[in-house]
Amino acid sequence: MKVLITATLFALFSFVSLEDLAIPNDISGATKQAKTRKCHTPEKPVVTIGYIVHGFNNTTEVKMDPEFHHWQNELLTQANEWLQDYKVNIKLENTTVTQATSTQSTRIEKWRSKNGYVNPFEVLRYLKEDIKNNRKYNPDIVILVTKVPLTLYTLGFGSYEPLCNDVVPIFLTYNKKLVKDTGERLGQVILNSLNINNYNTWFRMSEADRWHYFEKCIAQRLQEDYF
Repeated sequence: MKVLITATLFALFSFVSLEDLAIPNDISGATKQAKTRKCHTPEKPVVTIGYIVHGFNNTTEVKMDPEFHHWQNELLTQANEWLQDYKVNIKLENTTVTQATSTQSTRIEKWRSKNGYVNPFEVLRYLKEDIKNNRKYNPDIVILVTKVPLTLYTLGFGSYEPLCNDVVPIFLTYNKKLVKDTGERLGQVILNSLNINNYNTWFRMSEADRWHYFEKCIAQRLQEDYF
């Protein structure tokens, strides 16, 4: 795994795992929105993001909480702005928000009891395994959101996973005052998930060629069914 931690460019986030996400009211946002949207093709390729939350009262409250929605939107705004500096012009789109299951919450509380001294890769491995085993429908990125940092990476953490080829697990800490920094870190994770070995090559690519990179993301694969 190529890690995007370190210095100014790479410092990251905090959260955890998921389980019964294929519930009728919260199945894949991509699948659900396919039935409600009018057909249109966006100018930018779409990358879908789902959330698992822990430490909030309940999923319904989170969905209706204007402050959480503002945090979500600001998170993606900051990530998009950061990515545009690297010529990564995509549309990040929020899909599902689901509550951590009791099994997931038990594991999260165990990590919390260690006061940050948890290997961030342990969290990512658990999250990735949980996604694979318990979710039928996955967005391109799954973010575990907790109110308290799980590791010494207080904003959150992520590592290299091939975006659009496999789900990218990330964990982040919900902190309204640090949403700009958290959004930039999300951008860093996404950039590193593109598996770009030479950024000069990326800069020289045409917009059409960059678009093709995201053809395997859910929205592009579903095409008319999604848009």
